[in-house]
Amino acid sequence: MNPNHLRLYAITDCDHLTGDALIAQTEALLAGGVTMLQLRDKNRSREAVRPDALALRDLCHRYKVPFIVNDDVELAREIDADGVHLGQDDAALRLARLKLGPDKIIGISAHNLEEARAAQNGGASYLGCGAVFTSPSKDAASLDHNLLKNICDTVDIPVVAIGGINGDNMAQLEGLGCAGAAVISALYHTSDPLETAKALRAQVEAVFGAVETDRPTALVIPLDRVLCDTHTVWAALAETYLNGVGKEAGPDLASILRPRTLAGAAAYIKHNYSVPDGITQMLYEFEYDLDEYYRREASLQPGAKALLETCRDHQVPVLAISDAPLDLMTQLADRTGCAESITAMASTAESHQDRDDATFYTQAAAQLEADPQTVWVIEDHINGLRSAHRADCVTIAIQADGQSDQEWALLQAEADITVNHLDDLLNLLNNAL
Repeated sequence: MNPNHLRLYAITDCDHLTGDALIAQTEALLAGGVTMLQLRDKNRSREAVRPDALALRDLCHRYKVPFIVNDDVELAREIDADGVHLGQDDAALRLARLKLGPDKIIGISAHNLEEARAAQNGGASYLGCGAVFTSPSKDAASLDHNLLKNICDTVDIPVVAIGGINGDNMAQLEGLGCAGAAVISALYHTSDPLETAKALRAQVEAVFGAVETDRPTALVIPLDRVLCDTHTVWAALAETYLNGVGKEAGPDLASILRPRTLAGAAAYIKHNYSVPDGITQMLYEFEYDLDEYYRREASLQPGAKALLETCRDHQVPVLAISDAPLDLMTQLADRTGCAESITAMASTAESHQDRDDATFYTQAAAQLEADPQTVWVIEDHINGLRSAHRADCVTIAIQADGQSDQEWALLQAEADITVNHLDDLLNLLNNAL
């Protein structure tokens, strides 16, 4: 299995939270950076647990986080969970593998070298070792840290530490060889799960290392709004045109048109505002305003120059995309000084494809002669991100001007990776190179 998933491994505390309260707490934890989730409920029947299991499974899949069931192989199989975690006294590992198949995750608790070796030889995906500290679920720490290091050094499968781990003691696990920390109380006994998860995610990456990302073969990134500071002109295109023909723009027009191409925006205005001009004339007006802004005011966003230079220096091709025509894209790249670092450009206006069409991203990868699964697509639009995901690209959501809180929440939930700024993207890229 991918050891990155074990970095911040949340285990539910169903003694205190079930139902809607459990789901709400867990969603906040996932949004804060939890990388794997285990449903652990030692008291309720399978039938009583099933509704929570199904809801948590769907929630984890939305956040692209593996969902594991504790102990109950049958429940894991019935709901198609991503795997199961078994203790030494639970169902036999080989029987679990037979029932769940070769691709499911099976974790095994191990407390000594003999158990660790047996689990690895039996086909376990990872080991859970602890308790490494005193915890509410354990009377005392039972696994010496030197033994934990010995286990990590001995087995080839990843090891996650468990038991009493929190922000105050996590640093003591550094250098032992663990892939991450499994946490119960510190995550489920907090009144602010989102911020707690964010803080613990930062700590686990400091202790166990940042989540590793495969080197990209290419980047696909919006030229407008993401690389270049052009939100102002794009947001005002429709209102400027409507004012010129004596019409008043509706209060939500900018957000309605944001995901549309220029032609799509013109068609919407024509249909809803009864303007005198045809779509061709409107497009001419839009492109004239873009041309004026690109020539006189456009500039690079902070961090764009360093990002593009890093891609150029490491021979990672960059495809810039936009809803503007190619001639305007070229003008914008020249004006902002980034043309030499951009490998190619693609325009929805030229391809006659919206960014909600997965083919746009498939063809972008082909243009760069790259496997879509190794192409990073950076998107500030939810429609574009969803299309890139359907094209099997690695999707990275980035915050940008003009996004609503709702759209940013959707982007965070559905992207493979999220970054707040281009500097964050550069750090991610440097870690992968």
